[in-house]
Amino acid sequence: MKTHNNDKFTKDEEFGKYFEFELIPFIENFFNEKLPLSKITYWYDSGYDAKKNNNKSILKDYDLKFGVYDKGTIFAKKEITFEIKTDKFINTGNLAFEKKYKNKLSGAFGSKADYFIYFFPRRIKQNLYIIKRDRLVELLNDTKWNEYLRYGGDNNSALMYIIPSSEFEVDFIECGGKLETYEVEIPAEFGLDKFIDNNISYVSNNITNYPDAFDFN
Repeated sequence: MKTHNNDKFTKDEEFGKYFEFELIPFIENFFNEKLPLSKITYWYDSGYDAKKNNNKSILKDYDLKFGVYDKGTIFAKKEITFEIKTDKFINTGNLAFEKKYKNKLSGAFGSKADYFIYFFPRRIKQNLYIIKRDRLVELLNDTKWNEYLRYGGDNNSALMYIIPSSEFEVDFIECGGKLETYEVEIPAEFGLDKFIDNNISYVSNNITNYPDAFDFN
């Protein structure tokens, strides 16, 4: 018999999966603009590996996989993968990064993806964070964020960072992250409206302590 929590989990899972696929055009356009001599094309999602290995319970290493091609060629020179986190809640002013779930590394820490995207589809502006996953992990491992570690989720099974975005974004940009705007429609079936964030914080992109994280040439 389904419980309320099971229904909520299923709905949350549907919401996350829907916006994973909504982000495919953004990822392709974002990287193709930065790679004039190359082209990035969506391949498949993590479910493909589970089916290929005939194991639906396989621990996924990523959410979406893309191939990188030299223009005019049909053979990929590289593959890149993405971990996607979609936040459906109203604006709390915080960013939440899961570190462990039931004492096992999770989120960006448990993923093997090349890039991490944190997406707020209900925001109007500056609603998408994108960064190399290993740089995000390096950033979060700085002891300055330890005071923001909290237990939460069902039965407090998840250990996560709950960090005010205003305190995090400058460090995020310094580590090579990008803060973008990507507008999408939210299907009525999810019962959620967009909201206008009157407290958007604008950060400078002029700090470059790292090589360009999005250059594959």
